Amino acid sequence: MKHYRRFWVVMLAILLVTALGGSWGPTAGAASGKPVATYASPERIQFVSYSKSWSQAKLKALYGELLRNLHGQELAYLSMVVLYPESKEGEAGYADLSYSWTEDDRSDIVMDKGTTIVLYDANRLNTVESLSATLSHEYGHHFTHYWLIKKGAQAPEQSGHEMGVAAGNQKRPGPLQRRRIRARLYAYVGRDRNYGGRLPGVIRLEYGQADDGEFAQARRRTRVLRGDREHIRVPRHVAAGGKVLLAEAERTEGPAADCF
Repeated sequence: MKHYRRFWVVMLAILLVTALGGSWGPTAGAASGKPVATYASPERIQFVSYSKSWSQAKLKALYGELLRNLHGQELAYLSMVVLYPESKEGEAGYADLSYSWTEDDRSDIVMDKGTTIVLYDANRLNTVESLSATLSHEYGHHFTHYWLIKKGAQAPEQSGHEMGVAAGNQKRPGPLQRRRIRARLYAYVGRDRNYGGRLPGVIRLEYGQADDGEFAQARRRTRVLRGDREHIRVPRHVAAGGKVLLAEAERTEGPAADCF
């Protein structure tokens, strides 16, 4: 029997802590009425706006902004980006994604196509720049879950502590740190403007690859990235390591799962 699991990944606008939760119902936040504008990308990603502040031309520009994020074959699994005019207390947006399996041990788990990214407050946030941080953040969830599943055949909620223990990496970053990298920081990788062109020249340190001494040293070398709605302190080695992550992923059919 085939099993399905849907993830509803929320970006909180106030506390800015991303929560992972299971949802078995239909996509939340469905709008009533007809869209104001739509745009279909060459990859057949549907950009749909229910806000009068967003025209087809602006949706096309938002698609261009999406492509500035680190991306690869997982882009084909994104189906829709929806803009809602209203704000929602505590949320800037979310990514609705799902995966399925037939074996009880989930050894054949695959990510399903059809991820939807929802962006709120589109009446007020009426420029590409003002929505870019949330769009990037939510696509980061999509990217990360795709490669975790493809490379490690693991459900995302199993990819923290369990993977570390299985690999004998108990002294490496703990599950909370790993989850923060996956859910909060990775979305910013590949956006050159956020780093001001000051990335380290040597890209070596990544979670799951650095020993304890290297990791401690890397954590001391941090900088702050400022998005439209977020102020997040990012270890430099994470920002740098992600620049080559996609190349590694496509060369080896996916990065090592615990690099997230």
